[in-house]
This record gives sequence, C-alpha cells and structure tokens, in this order.
Amino acid sequence: MKYSLLILIFIPFILFATPSELMKSAYMSSLSIKEFHLTQKALFDICKPEIEDHEKFNKWLISKQSEFALAESIRVLFVNKGVENKGSALKKVFTQHLNTIDSKVAQTIMPFTSAQELDKTKACNNWCDAISNPNSALLLRYKNKIDFLKSNFKEINKAINSASNW
Repeated sequence: MKYSLLILIFIPFILFATPSELMKSAYMSSLSIKEFHLTQKALFDICKPEIEDHEKFNKWLISKQSEFALAESIRVLFVNKGVENKGSALKKVFTQHLNTIDSKVAQTIMPFTSAQELDKTKACNNWCDAISNPNSALLLRYKNKIDFLKSNFKEINKAINSASNW
C-alpha cells in the first residue's frame, strides 16, 4: 500500500521529465482544444437549420466556456512568454499555428458545407449525436486534453513563467 502511494506521487514527474516537455504538451493540448472549440461552433452554425434541439448544444457550449477559456489562457501565456524570452521572430511561428488551426477547421466543415441536402442532414444529425454523447470518441479526446490541462495547471503555469525553461 505504501509503495502504491509513492508511485502515485512520482507519476507526474515521470510523465514529464522536464518543464519544457510539460510546456510543449500543454501548448499542443491548448491548440487542439482551440481547434475543437472553433470546429464545434462552426458546425453548429452550419447544422442549426438541420437539427431540432438547438438548446442542448447551446447549454453544452456554455457549460464548456470555462474549459475553453482555461486552454486559451495557457496558449496565450505560452505565446506571450515565448515572444518575451525568445524574441518576436517566434511570433511568426505562433501565427502559423493559428493559421493551421483555421485550415483544419475549414477542412473539417467542408463536407458539411458542400454536401447535398440529404447528406448534410445526415452528417449534422451524426455530429449532433456525437456531441450529445459524453462517451463519444469526439468528446473523450477533448475531455482527456482538458483534464490534462486542469490537473497540471499550476505546474504548467510555473513552467511557462520560468525564463530558464525557454
């Protein structure tokens, strides 16, 4: 029993051997969550006429706002500290990351915007089912990333704010 407690204490340190690895994982997770958020909002706008229960999605979106805000605050802190510690040339890299997200969102929603009406209705209903099911693969991937950010927030914040990690 006492060894299992010791193992639980050291697991976070084993997973991220260095603060810079933790920072990178947090940044990548925050980008992924941003992409997820933008994609869901775009799909809702596209599918709104096709789905019956708009309120269900609105409630879900509102309930997730604090999680989206947490991920965005980590991303913004990472960008600001990166530019502060490594110079403005790094800002181009971060802008490219955002452009990549926009491109991925556009690619994801393309089948919804270019589909025939019958296919669009089916795709929208499938999306609505996935977003409504907390055990769907779509939401579980999101949940794992946000849980990582929540459970490691203090360590992430500390690592990003330390100039020696850059």
